[in-house]
Amino acid sequence: MSSAKYSILNELPNIEITALIIQEGSKLAGKTLFDVQFRKNYGVTVVAIRRNDEIIEHPSFDTAFEIADTVYLMGKPEQINMALDLFSKKD
Repeated sequence: MSSAKYSILNELPNIEITALIIQEGSKLAGKTLFDVQFRKNYGVTVVAIRRNDEIIEHPSFDTAFEIADTVYLMGKPEQINMALDLFSKKD
């Protein structure tokens, strides 16, 4: 057996996982996964949220986002780019 670490992402070259931090004033603050509908509206999946020292794996639809959460999105780079504006301050 090879000692190299296996990752399914090696077999899916068009898919990446990106960590984005919810900034103060973000449109996401206080919204739930159900409210945002990441998969329907952006084609990406939220695979986990890091809140302080806690990792919320496979968050449920009623999980609300908080300022400073790190959200792990999985999708194609262009889909993730479409969701980027949600994480920064509202205009």
